Amino acid sequence: MPPLQRAATTKDDARASEAVAAGWIAGAVGQLIGYPLDTLKVRQQLLKSGPATSLMAGWSGPVLTAGLINSLNFGTYDAVWRRIGDAETDLECDSRVVFAAGAAGGVAVSPLTCVVGRVKVLQQSCAFPGRTAY
Repeated sequence: MPPLQRAATTKDDARASEAVAAGWIAGAVGQLIGYPLDTLKVRQQLLKSGPATSLMAGWSGPVLTAGLINSLNFGTYDAVWRRIGDAETDLECDSRVVFAAGAAGGVAVSPLTCVVGRVKVLQQSCAFPGRTAY
C-alpha cells in the first residue's frame, strides 16, 4: 500500500472559507466522538455515576464551540501562511512560516478555549448554576 500523501494546495486554488469550513467540521466531529468519553472521565474522577443516556447531555454547546474554535484556528493559520509565505503551495512553505501561522492560530483561539474549557468542566461536574445532579 503506497503511503498517504496530502495534495498541495496553491494560494490560488484554496479559499480561506474552505479552511474555516474544514476547521468547523473537524471540531464538531472531534467533539461528537470525544464528548461522551470526556464526560465519563470527569465522572470517574468525581466518583459519580449516572445513566448512559446522560453521557451526551449538553453536547450541543461543546460541538458548536469546538467548531468555532477550530474554524478560527484553521482560518487564521490559512490567512497567515498566505500573507507571509512566499511559496506557491502550503507544502512548500518554510517551517518558520508554518510555525508563525500555527502560533497566530493559537493566539487567536486561546482566549476562547480558556473560557470554554472552564465552562465545560463546571457543566460536567454539575457545579454549574442551574444544573442538577444526575
